[in-house]
Amino acid sequence: MAKTVSWQAASPEAIARLKEWQNEDGGWGSLPEEPSNTKHTSLSIQALIAAGESPMCQEVLDAVLYLQERQSEDAGFASSASVPASDPESTSAAIQALLAAGEELLNSKWHRSAGTPFDALLAVQGENGSFGSSVGTTSAAIPGLVGRSLPFPGRRLAAVKGLEWLHSQQMDDGGFGNGGFTADAVYAIALCDQDPGGPEWAHPVTNKTPLEALEAQTNHYVNSAPAGGPAGELSKVIRAVNAAGGTPYSFAGMDLVGQLKEVCNEYSPKCHPSKVFSHGLALIALQAADETIPSTAVGTLEEAQLDDGGWPWAWPSLDSNPEADVDSTGLSIQAIVAGGGPSSPLVIEGFSAFAESVRFANGAYPDVPARPDPNCNSTALAIEGLLAAGRHRDQPLIIPLDTGATISSWDALLGFQEPSGSFAFTSSRQESRLVATLEAIRALMSPFYPDYQPTPEANTTKAGREGARSAPSQAAWVVAPFSGDHNYKGPTCLSHHHMET
Repeated sequence: MAKTVSWQAASPEAIARLKEWQNEDGGWGSLPEEPSNTKHTSLSIQALIAAGESPMCQEVLDAVLYLQERQSEDAGFASSASVPASDPESTSAAIQALLAAGEELLNSKWHRSAGTPFDALLAVQGENGSFGSSVGTTSAAIPGLVGRSLPFPGRRLAAVKGLEWLHSQQMDDGGFGNGGFTADAVYAIALCDQDPGGPEWAHPVTNKTPLEALEAQTNHYVNSAPAGGPAGELSKVIRAVNAAGGTPYSFAGMDLVGQLKEVCNEYSPKCHPSKVFSHGLALIALQAADETIPSTAVGTLEEAQLDDGGWPWAWPSLDSNPEADVDSTGLSIQAIVAGGGPSSPLVIEGFSAFAESVRFANGAYPDVPARPDPNCNSTALAIEGLLAAGRHRDQPLIIPLDTGATISSWDALLGFQEPSGSFAFTSSRQESRLVATLEAIRALMSPFYPDYQPTPEANTTKAGREGARSAPSQAAWVVAPFSGDHNYKGPTCLSHHHMET
């Protein structure tokens, strides 16, 4: 399992050894030839599947049968054949393993008189949210409550793997193509706490770094901007240089911030005459440089929000019928938050409603609502927008599935990552992996806007079991204590997972 978590392939010898240790009853013990127990059988199932074994292989099928025999009348799972009663740790472990094996825990196969395995866990949760008043037992129960199988994907590790692939794309000048690509790369590298101007990123032949390449490319990149002006180009470089610890007021012989302020000020409510996206980039860049963001620029962006809660790529006009796109919407919310926050909670509520309306069942997003397939870039920008707006800062968008498992938009984003570490734009459209990888890294390492405090969401739950699912039409709220302060009112907050069948 550890090898899989760290993106290393499990050796065939290790897989074969684990299979050899399986007992005749289909389970595994804590050591070879020891009696089987639920915990180690569950871990072994997840390890085999994480290593690439099919859920239909004989070892997994036999292990599932072993767990089925351990299920008690309360729908939970006992620790071994010698123990009749279920316990929360064994139940949670079994849930994780069975979901990894593709079992649907909400159907009749896993129902007992008391309900589902999830109901069995909820039934023993204390009013204070704990299980058995034990940190260890509570920690073991939570992954089962939210239906999360091992291994848990690591966002930072995924970003670092993306940087490893990015190294392979570096050109002789130290950059990644034009100034825009290099600026985005410098920013992504800096977000991962690496130095884009240091020896780690020096080209192995020319010794040129991404920051040096950006300095060489900036003048041409900015001065050759398309019609409408260089607001977007200036903003990308400012954001990159600032994140890398440089001075955007004096970079490549240019005062980048001064030039941006010439086109984005109180008297120029649109930083770019046609592109909403470039306007949003400008506000984000000014915030990064600790400059005052013109209130007119924020207000103009708010006014461009469409009735469905999204933002279009180009400024709407009286004679146009603009369509919202996810990329512009995710960036626009970031820009508004960078400008001090929206003038009304309705702005955030509209954005959240739009994001929910276009999200696919697996948590991913398309670029426009009518698109039949999601893509990496739009998924990343949607996540960045949700995080900036203060939505789901602790665990973005947990989405319940009919199997009883849960996923999130993080899972969807990580699903675009390839073994090389790069991110594919989408499986059906083979667009630039460089752009997708850079956008994904930004989302995975997305910084919040600490000065922005979103309006607390209504919190009507309390620690402990709020209700249990006992029929397909009912829902259960899982409430578990953990470190954090989602409602900004104290050192402990509540995480609730709404599972509907």
